[in-house]
Amino acid sequence: MEARIDDDGGPKMTNREAKNIISVSTLLSLALMLVSLALVASQTGCSSESQATASTTEPAAAVPSVEVGRVEPGDVERTLVALAELSPKSRITVLPTLAERVSEVNFEEGQEVAQGEVLVRMRRGSLKSSRAQLDAQIESLDAQLAQQERELTRAKKLRDGQVMTSQSVEQLESTLAATKASKNALKASRNQLSLSLDDSVVKAPMKGVIVNKSVQLGDLISPQVPLAQLLDLDTLEATLQLGERDAVLVAVGQTVSVSVDALPGQHFEAKVTRIAPYASAANRTVSVVAELPNPKSVEGVRALKPGLFARAELVVERREHVLTAPSRGLLLDDALLSEQHAGERLRKAFVVVADGTVEQRRVRVGESQGERSEVLEGLALGEALVVRGSRGLADGDAVNAVNLADSDARQLAVVQ
Repeated sequence: MEARIDDDGGPKMTNREAKNIISVSTLLSLALMLVSLALVASQTGCSSESQATASTTEPAAAVPSVEVGRVEPGDVERTLVALAELSPKSRITVLPTLAERVSEVNFEEGQEVAQGEVLVRMRRGSLKSSRAQLDAQIESLDAQLAQQERELTRAKKLRDGQVMTSQSVEQLESTLAATKASKNALKASRNQLSLSLDDSVVKAPMKGVIVNKSVQLGDLISPQVPLAQLLDLDTLEATLQLGERDAVLVAVGQTVSVSVDALPGQHFEAKVTRIAPYASAANRTVSVVAELPNPKSVEGVRALKPGLFARAELVVERREHVLTAPSRGLLLDDALLSEQHAGERLRKAFVVVADGTVEQRRVRVGESQGERSEVLEGLALGEALVVRGSRGLADGDAVNAVNLADSDARQLAVVQ
């Protein structure tokens, strides 16, 4: 190797020596990188092992708790539910019997009036004048009759003395009879005018409330044109339309429970008074009418109003000591709904069996009574079915069953 001296007097490095130094530094860098990668791999492996160990030590999923209710004996009722329309039992249209102008109106829309109360008066001047003329004519005829009777008496005496002929007497008798007939005709006309004077005053034919008022002071009214309508609101009628199968289960005198949306929680008792002897040709339903009292409250207000729609319930059958189950445990199922026939109710239920698992059942349900339903098929007396916590359950799942009565007792204790 040839040594060289730099200009400053020191030794100068050759090209080969410089290359050797670069190769050594590169090798050192690669070695450091390999050591770093080994450390990272070691840490990753330890982490994976710890995670695997942790996953193998996690506890198993907890058994869900569910509330159960028992199949017990009970009483159920078959109830018909129908929409009913409320209407007044009595409705009268107030009509005049004369054609005359109105001189007085004594009522307003919605006013309650008593029987015999004066509603409308008509002008009576012309009627009174006509009656006065008839009275004068009758009085004149009375004077004529008195004169004719005196003349007839005198003529009969003269005839008996053979001074006057019998023909003259008969003529006087005919004249007297004609005068009496004229008087009777005038009296009949006068009586008719008196009736007309009475008819010029229109009175309420019954106690009730005025609706549909259609007369004003000064109107020219005529017979058969209504002045108003009068409704008796003390008693209302609820009219139901029932299908032919349901109508045969209803009898006159049967109790009907009536309720309206405007008064939630209130029920009014009615009695069936009429059942139509035929079915409607339009919809094949039978009209059933029930009467219900509608008295005023202390404040003078009636609870029910004609024209409202109501919900009517009739108990048509009662069965005692039948199997019943909590309705909350009888669940709708699409597959069962597609199987059931007309009039049939199929539900599914999860029954807790002896080994603590649930068994899915197909249940045929009858009438419902409050929170319980009649069981026709699929459950046995004393069995426990899930009433809360059934979401996600499947046949054979293990559960922790809690009696519904115990759960309700705990909730009551918390509230208290």
